[in-house]
Amino acid sequence: MKLPLEHIELAWGLLLGLWLMVGLVVGSAMNAIIHRLPLMLKAEETTAGDSLGAEDATSEPQHPRPTLSLWWPRSHCPHCLHPLGVMQLIPVLSFLHLGGRCHFCQAPIAKRYVWVELLNAAWWCWCAWRFSQPLGLWSLSPMLSAGNASVLLQMLACALWSLMGSVLIALAFIDGEHQLLPDALTQPLLWGGLMASGSGLLGIELHASLWGAVLGYGCFAGIALAYQALTHQEGLGQGDFKLLAALGAWLGPLSLLPIVFIASCAGLCVGLWRVRRHGMTELQRPMPFGPFLVLGALITVMWGPNNWLGLL
Repeated sequence: MKLPLEHIELAWGLLLGLWLMVGLVVGSAMNAIIHRLPLMLKAEETTAGDSLGAEDATSEPQHPRPTLSLWWPRSHCPHCLHPLGVMQLIPVLSFLHLGGRCHFCQAPIAKRYVWVELLNAAWWCWCAWRFSQPLGLWSLSPMLSAGNASVLLQMLACALWSLMGSVLIALAFIDGEHQLLPDALTQPLLWGGLMASGSGLLGIELHASLWGAVLGYGCFAGIALAYQALTHQEGLGQGDFKLLAALGAWLGPLSLLPIVFIASCAGLCVGLWRVRRHGMTELQRPMPFGPFLVLGALITVMWGPNNWLGLL
């Protein structure tokens, strides 16, 4: 039985509104990860270094540092450390209401918080729109074909792609600020892609997902080894290998080409802009490649993992 057009429009509007709110909330959570995860990793390295250095020390043991996690302590201002109330934690609106400054100490709030929330909301809304359309656009697997897909499977696939984009956005900002792509994010992204493809939710077979992960890691590892052998300098970090492997698991081996091409073009443009603005000394400064890989991946997903082949 075919639903009336007004019912379909109402259902689509409700889905879009729901996904918009969830995207903003997830964006707020990603902000906490972007801020805290690098600090947690640095604290672990410091603790490990202190433990090694204390083996031969004769002084009394120091008091343990307070443990930082993604859940504790509660959200607070990074400047005055004052805990934030509910009214200071509303995504986007709190920033606008406070004029971009802390309510307690008037220190400026990084604009990154708003950008992450807005980008997450936009990505989640796009996923809601994408999965409200006929499912043949991406040549998805038979399990998700237009005739067989249930609403539950559509919603599950929509949630998976939405979360994938949120993790990529978090990785882009972490790498941009700290030149770090944490295993705590890249590894779940990789295994999540393999498990989703094995469940038939990604539109690619499991063997294609596996080959995408292997080729994604292997190609970058080979390029990095060759570059290091020729120049005796590190060109790509292992985090880039793992990120491309995860992208290959989600999108398959054929999608690696447009991802790397878009990322390389974007990185070249930004690099030339930096040289023009700051001079040739910028060539000596490392530039994170993770944000460009994320850009290439999101554009490839939005264009359609298979549609780019029609341009060849």
